[in-house]
Amino acid sequence: MAAIAAEPVYYDPTIKNIISKDCSRCHSGPLRNLMDYSSVKAYADSGMLEAMLVGLMRQFAGADGPVILDWIAAGAPKAPPKPASGAVAAAATQVYYEPTIRDIIRKDCLRCHTGGTRDLRDWDSVRAYAQNGMLEAMVLGSMRRFANQDADIILQWLRNGAPENPPRAGRAAPAVAAATQPLPQGQGLAPAPPCPPGAGPGNAPGGGLGQGHGPGGGAGRHPGAAPVAPGQLTYEGTIQGLLAQDCMRCHLGPFRKMTTYEDVKMYVDNGLFEALVMPGGQMHRFAGPNTRIYLAWVRAGAPR
Repeated sequence: MAAIAAEPVYYDPTIKNIISKDCSRCHSGPLRNLMDYSSVKAYADSGMLEAMLVGLMRQFAGADGPVILDWIAAGAPKAPPKPASGAVAAAATQVYYEPTIRDIIRKDCLRCHTGGTRDLRDWDSVRAYAQNGMLEAMVLGSMRRFANQDADIILQWLRNGAPENPPRAGRAAPAVAAATQPLPQGQGLAPAPPCPPGAGPGNAPGGGLGQGHGPGGGAGRHPGAAPVAPGQLTYEGTIQGLLAQDCMRCHLGPFRKMTTYEDVKMYVDNGLFEALVMPGGQMHRFAGPNTRIYLAWVRAGAPR
């Protein structure tokens, strides 16, 4: 008799019994072994189990096929979660990278995310993905099946500011993701505020663009840089150095690479560069006081 899909479905006992009944005749040896949860979960995570069920192996699963597919779609959980104790439930109101998120990522993600692309092995790497919104997008999207029941914990951590550790006495918890929240529906990008009276863009003396100067012409995030007149802004003379300071922590690899003029110019031409760095854009907090320089360069045609 075929198993009846229930909400929710777990490996123990439903999927385990289905596989024992439908699959063990061929899949109990070293080749594509499906006789324990870890083996089945590996095939579920890789997409192979679903491909088998909708393809050649559907004839063996029969009416059990949809039950297994529902289980995969739910993250392939092993068993119902244990009820949280009072202490655990109370602690869950605030989650920190150390040790909760670190341990979840080690368990769920490091099988694939230990290389040069989307590395998640340490706090700095995870923080970068929390800041740019990619971690939330991954957990909500294609990577949710790997996080399983941990996904909600990661999302709670992100929405609470992605703090690294509990705050020390008298200090606020460090937050890195507060600025990643989307703009309210219908709210467009805010226009850049006007320059103070008597100063040009960037508040540089004489109306030039002060590279990294804060309000009033004082040294800001990049002290010591000489003012740059708008007509003298070029990628090689100014923008390349600013991008190295503001953007290269995340944009060195193949994903949204910005290491060459051609890379950056592509984002300028399609309008994404300006939308990201201007006030209200997701990357404005990284551009900081250099925003005016970037925008002036874009509006001058992004000369090399």
